[in-house]
Amino acid sequence: MRSKRNRAIFMVALLMIGLMGILAACKKDNDVEVLPTLANVNEVAATLGIPPQQIIDATLTARAPTATDTPTPPTIVTNTPTNTPTVTITPTITPNPIELTTTAVYARQTEIGMTASAPPTATITPTPTNTFTATPELPANPEPNTIVFSSNRAETNDIWAMPEFDKDAKPIVLAPDSNEYVLACDPQGQRYVFDSDQGGDRELYLGEYATGEIRPLTDTEGENYHPVWSPSADRIAFVSTRNGDADILVMDSGGGNAERITIEGSDEIFPNWDVLGTTLYYSSNRDGNFDIFAYDLIADLETRITDTPDVDELYPAPSPDFVTLAYVAETLPGSPETGAVYLLNMTTRDTRPVVTAAGRVEMPFWVSANELLVSADLNEQIAILQVDLAATRPTVLTAYSENRWPRYCYIPTSVFNGLAAAPPLPTFTPLPTTPAPNAAGGDSDYIAVVQPEDSWIISSETWIADEFAFVVPSTLTTAPISGFLSDNLLSLTWDDEQGTHILTIALEAIRGALEATIVGYTIDDFPAPADTVEGFDVIIRDRILHNSIRPGPYYLAQVDISDINITFTYQVPARLPSSPPGQYTVGPVSAPDGWLISVERWTPAELSILASESDLPIGVDFVEGRLRYSWVERGESVVLLVQIDADEGNLVLTPISYTIGSDWGDMDTIRDLLFRLREGLLLNSVPPGEFLFARVAFTDVNMELTFLIPPQSE
Repeated sequence: MRSKRNRAIFMVALLMIGLMGILAACKKDNDVEVLPTLANVNEVAATLGIPPQQIIDATLTARAPTATDTPTPPTIVTNTPTNTPTVTITPTITPNPIELTTTAVYARQTEIGMTASAPPTATITPTPTNTFTATPELPANPEPNTIVFSSNRAETNDIWAMPEFDKDAKPIVLAPDSNEYVLACDPQGQRYVFDSDQGGDRELYLGEYATGEIRPLTDTEGENYHPVWSPSADRIAFVSTRNGDADILVMDSGGGNAERITIEGSDEIFPNWDVLGTTLYYSSNRDGNFDIFAYDLIADLETRITDTPDVDELYPAPSPDFVTLAYVAETLPGSPETGAVYLLNMTTRDTRPVVTAAGRVEMPFWVSANELLVSADLNEQIAILQVDLAATRPTVLTAYSENRWPRYCYIPTSVFNGLAAAPPLPTFTPLPTTPAPNAAGGDSDYIAVVQPEDSWIISSETWIADEFAFVVPSTLTTAPISGFLSDNLLSLTWDDEQGTHILTIALEAIRGALEATIVGYTIDDFPAPADTVEGFDVIIRDRILHNSIRPGPYYLAQVDISDINITFTYQVPARLPSSPPGQYTVGPVSAPDGWLISVERWTPAELSILASESDLPIGVDFVEGRLRYSWVERGESVVLLVQIDADEGNLVLTPISYTIGSDWGDMDTIRDLLFRLREGLLLNSVPPGEFLFARVAFTDVNMELTFLIPPQSE
């Protein structure tokens, strides 16, 4: 009965204001094709807009005492008036460190096939009375012309602006002793507001383009951050912890009359206005995870938009045409370092993912009804992307390492021209060039055979499209590369001054050999000179082999291509360690940028090959997630039970029990066997060098080991 009553209230409220459309639950559509992952490719995790989840948690645990909603009258900090507001803010205080989210490469494979859970039920929750009583009349705002964003290219996070691409970027706020994060623009193009830690905690500051003056808007207990300027240009919404929890507040654009909008006793973050300035969208964790809500300032009603337990949904952004809500949802539940941009059609209630990356994609901002700006975690950078929803590929707009939280603003041309030029910046260095293949037309260390031996083991390697971009040599291009799969073909695409390149390659198993063939190369959809990519089919084939199996004879049984990945199934000789080789080392606890996922499946028969000696056959089976080895020695039945664990990236084999007949055996006598088993698993699963062991999983027929490894270039 309650849900029916709430739904009735919801419909009446919508009829009253005639603006919001049907705000609904997220029905995740697994049938919609994910746009190709952008990848200069690396990270699998990008930082949350302000700040990452663990930083939010840390911020919200050390609460300051409750303070008044009205901000303390600000101290005026005035810089010398200038038309070039490249500003050093004073006083100088060492900033609190903002911990960036670590890379989570394993999520890269998970995110492709994953969407959030079942559709939520829309509910309406009354909220406290506010002073907004009429729909404001919007001024005639100029058309936006400039992308503003936060970048660390000058060593600290500062506010930058660019009309188009990164080569023209100039600093708006450049403060070497503090960090500046999210900027909001006055729609009239006269002022801007941003959050900064220059005073030790995050507060809001107001800047004027014409004078270069910057002054504080807030100075309260707790922190104030993530400002958004209303379309009517007279109000600013933001997040504040002055009352204990993180709440959404609205104040005048000059900093006065701060009013608390949310009073739930939970954390409400990432506010965003609708295009009329009458409704605020935000995320709330009132039920344990972050879901999206909308609060109508005129009707004094709150509407729940999503209800997806265990999946955080953040950065809601309503489209200019009232049809679509963009937001970020975790692609790996419970992992805030993962996330992709989803679109919720507020009429049909359908959702679909539209932008994924090697790591987290965040803070969508609408440029038009069909175009978004986002920041995305790519290979060796966090970049600003321009996403045309009607196209198949986003455009990367920035080249330096960390660029976040874009907004599309109007800045008068005279003001932008008057900004100081960018200071000398570090040189952006692409990945080192790798040598071309040998003159034989391929890697002679890999020899395909027509018929494998009966004793050979099966090795399957699954690649998502963007993982191929990890192993493409920079002799092809220094631009960020992404990959996508279509019609059983692999396509690699990148953008440079010539246009949009698409190199399409067919990958096949022919008489036991992996064969790659270039079947198309275009620039801006027109045929491009084939000689410029001559030989790259051979290079890519060899890189796939290097990152799938060890050098030597092999037999490629089949190539399976789906919409999201390619699986190569090989048969190769088992490699048996004869002495401690010392060629494997455990990598860092957090996987570095660009590492690949390698999954190896072992059958009991294959494990028996690793364990057995020529005169001592050993049987292997699985018992409750453990390996049971059994053999007969000197007429006695011997049974060894072994557990496999991932310990800070290390592959660890631990003996659980060891019996000879009915007696317990001496564990010390089997250490050589355990060593041989561990080394055999590594030798036949991953290339020599660094590795991180992620997990072990068992089915009735095999054991699956998941590793993270650096790409092998040769």
